[in-house]
Amino acid sequence: MSKMQTIADLCYKQLNGLLPVLKIDCSDNICSSVLVSGSFDHPSTWKNDIFQNSKFFQIIIGVKGKRYYDDGDKVYTELIAYHYKLPKMRKVTGSPEKVVGKIKDWIVSINAKGLKDG
Repeated sequence: MSKMQTIADLCYKQLNGLLPVLKIDCSDNICSSVLVSGSFDHPSTWKNDIFQNSKFFQIIIGVKGKRYYDDGDKVYTELIAYHYKLPKMRKVTGSPEKVVGKIKDWIVSINAKGLKDG
């Protein structure tokens, strides 16, 4: 099991069920990271069945100042790709719990506001 898998599991626990589509990829290969990809649209509504044609986002969680993650290290999160109608998310650095909590708050705030079609 990779070291970042604990953070990926935390993401899954806190974010599962908030979106129609959620994918969490974890890697400790070249450097430790977790990629959280999600869509606020159901796959049946995607034009040409392409993920990027939905109201999608991709967020990376990485290790602050190091290549590989060890328990207790600070991590950061950054919104690296998103649909133009989604609001931006500020970068956050801190404990894995704080970072995943920020991602959850961002998703919940968008769900609460709702998004216009188009």
